[in-house]
Parts: sequence; C-alpha cells; structure tokens
Amino acid sequence: MGVLNATRGIPLAQGVVLALTAWRRLRGLIGRPPLAAGEGLLLRPCAAVHGAWMRVAIDVIFLDAEGRVVGLVTPLRPWSQSGYCRGACAALELPAGTVVPGGTLVGDEVVFLRSEC
Repeated sequence: MGVLNATRGIPLAQGVVLALTAWRRLRGLIGRPPLAAGEGLLLRPCAAVHGAWMRVAIDVIFLDAEGRVVGLVTPLRPWSQSGYCRGACAALELPAGTVVPGGTLVGDEVVFLRSEC
C-alpha cells in the first residue's frame, strides 16, 4: 500500500505494512531491520508511540479518522516516546528524514493507495 500527502502531492511511502492488532502495534518495529526509504508502518488505533528497543530514529505522522495530520514527531529517537497526540486514531511510522523534506504539516490530508492486483 502506498501513502500520499494529497495536500502537497508528495509520496510518503510506497510499501506500508499494517499493524492493526494489539500484538502487532505493541511489537511495532522492535527487532526488525530499520525502515528503508519508501517503507512505512501504519499503527491503528494509535495516539502515542515509543522508541523502546529501536536502533534508529523514525519520523511519525499522527492522523485523525479522516486522514488529516494532527501531529508530527520528527524524529522520534530510540528509547524516547511521542506523548499522547489528541485526536489521533493512527500513527504512520516512516524512516527519519522523510517528513521534513516533503513539507508535511499539521492539517495536511494523507491518503492511502491500495495496489490493484
């Protein structure tokens, strides 16, 4: 699944893995290789994330139910935490350095593009 910042016309990721169960959200990126450029992890529901056991920093975009950006953490460093993001129902984790160059801001609309097979 791909992710696009529709407000700015900027692709954020081409390959996003879903973490929709409690176990997958808890595990997140723990024990996994760092995200490569173009990869991401979508945690839903989620209004806060942590960097426990992570080896590298990540960028985090918090989204509301309509896909609007309601919070950003750039970067979230290993062993730190984001704090609670009011209004968020999902968190999109991306490689560090993804969000700022694309200009993603609170209020932008993010859309998910499913591949057709």
